[in-house]
Amino acid sequence: MAEKRRKRFFPRFLVRSLSEDIINLMDNNEGRLFALEIMEEIPAELRPLVVDSLSAFYEEELGMFFYLLKEEYGKELQASVDRALEKFQMAGLHIEPPVFCQGEFYRAFATRTRHTGQVTIDVAWTNEFGSLDVECFFLSFDADGIQSSFVICEMPIAEYERERGTATDLMRISLHEAALLLQQAYDLNIQHMTRPGRGRFLFQKYLDMPDNLTEKQQRDLMFRISSPLCPWQQVNSLFLALRHRDISYITSMLSHARCCEPDFIKRLYRLLNPDGLLIEGRVNKSCTGDKYAYVQAQAVSLENEELYHSEFSFYMQREGERWLIIDLSRDTYQRVNDSLADSSLVIKVYCDVYAIMDVEALVNSLEDLDNIREVNELPYGVHLRISQSEENLDRGVLFLTGIMADLIINGDELVVITKSQEAREFLGEMVMRDYNTTRIGEHEVSALTAYRYLSGHYVSFEDVLVGREESFHEDGMRVFSARYTVLDQERVMKKLQSLEAVGYQLDDNHQVYYQYRKVGEQASPELLAEYVLGCNRVTVSAFGERDSRVIREQFEQDIRHCLEFEGIEVRFNGIFDNLTPEVKEHHPELEGELKKAYLEKWYRSKLKPLQGMSPAQARQSIEGRRLLWEMFKQMSRQEKGRNPWGKNNLNLKEYMRKVGV
Repeated sequence: MAEKRRKRFFPRFLVRSLSEDIINLMDNNEGRLFALEIMEEIPAELRPLVVDSLSAFYEEELGMFFYLLKEEYGKELQASVDRALEKFQMAGLHIEPPVFCQGEFYRAFATRTRHTGQVTIDVAWTNEFGSLDVECFFLSFDADGIQSSFVICEMPIAEYERERGTATDLMRISLHEAALLLQQAYDLNIQHMTRPGRGRFLFQKYLDMPDNLTEKQQRDLMFRISSPLCPWQQVNSLFLALRHRDISYITSMLSHARCCEPDFIKRLYRLLNPDGLLIEGRVNKSCTGDKYAYVQAQAVSLENEELYHSEFSFYMQREGERWLIIDLSRDTYQRVNDSLADSSLVIKVYCDVYAIMDVEALVNSLEDLDNIREVNELPYGVHLRISQSEENLDRGVLFLTGIMADLIINGDELVVITKSQEAREFLGEMVMRDYNTTRIGEHEVSALTAYRYLSGHYVSFEDVLVGREESFHEDGMRVFSARYTVLDQERVMKKLQSLEAVGYQLDDNHQVYYQYRKVGEQASPELLAEYVLGCNRVTVSAFGERDSRVIREQFEQDIRHCLEFEGIEVRFNGIFDNLTPEVKEHHPELEGELKKAYLEKWYRSKLKPLQGMSPAQARQSIEGRRLLWEMFKQMSRQEKGRNPWGKNNLNLKEYMRKVGV
């Protein structure tokens, strides 16, 4: 007889201690926010078990805490919370959904820092004791959105008036203006699929308020909470907003007449390309008169895995105390190379390399750093960033503007990139503490070299120094896989079913969907994307950076609130790694269909080994055929040595047959 699986549980004395702490924190919103912080420290997979354990103690304050968790975590804890509340009800303890925020609106203020992409707002509400409860929110108009919240309870009105009266950097705003700022920041959380900071029970009421401000009122608000800037500072602030993809701020920089011209706004975004990743943007020179100004600027951006250098001309007009854009042009646009001397990408930065002795201990120590967050996952590790406040708009946006350091865990090596000697010494001492790492290299390189390493195309830092780029797929294709945590399994399933993709059951918990596209009447369908849905997780895979971005946008549309973005990786085994023997046995036709569709996609894709040509184009010229043969030789060498795609890969003859050679 099979042994019965033991149910996981927490010792009762630990749960009792936790319940007493939570009960003592339920008196006001300040304590409730701290109770959520306690819950956040518990690993996500253990939180349902904690809720189940707490439901053994029938206390009214715990019922309130369960409702607090339900609002904060939504579907993630809904089942556990509903079970706990049902147990309370069966025990005769009926708890109505509490109202966490009561009182009347008193006043609201915002810092005049909108031009930096960050704003702090506080909203004061009267309470039953004749004092104020002040809710404070730190908003970041980038992927962080609503970054953090805190509450000051029972603040005397006189003290509040005295503090706000002496603050010169605060601007009084209305309740609906405060709500608009929170809604705009939260929209960025949804857009980037990032979880807002703790305190949904505080900010949800602002998200529910109607957006009844006109475009003119929204524009006036943007001006009031931004400091007046001279023309070159204004253009530099545009580059900062472009890096953060802060579209509302960019639009506010247009003159009143241009704001009403949809064609001009389209041209603006086509030239600035907010979908690319801005690496640097800064003003070269400016000429300012009484009413008009001319600003010449340059930018370097990452587009389709290549760096491009652009030069812009901005024509500006004074409206009141603001300088606004009336026209712009892109004067040059070219790929970046190492000889581009007039770029901050050739400025030297420190890159120190460490061998990792204990990766788990290293990651745990890094979590103690302030302002550290994950930027994205790399094929062999993760890219972390330590941010710092930097509001100087005179210099523009450079490679490490607003960044204390970038830390890259890449396999068994750690690379620390920083422009500060002080940060270099501090981080070096920290990562080598307790022998978690040992330093194996100290380098001072151009920012361009550092950025190439950040791209994730290199196995080690030594490879980027000698120009040895890792080729993940010798046929020139790269499979980018985006991973998401699923917050609403049913909605995501319906979305996948609406994509007209062909679905297969991989096992009891995983389904795969393949999306095809037919180009032309005679052509065979080409493979467009792959979606794998598991328990609370989904991966979306496509070929190349551009296709990956388009496919992700189509998938995310209307369900961003159901997803949390985890990161992107390059799949080492390509698109065939789901074809296990079991899958091929149950679906014998799948491998042939997948290979045929993959070859069709490869045949029509622009590939780096072919200098941007597709195999279909390359076969039509002498130079193209020469590049094809060079690529086939490389593939042959790889086929005889290691096998990068695994046992389901196409062989070289199938590629050659497709091209017709």
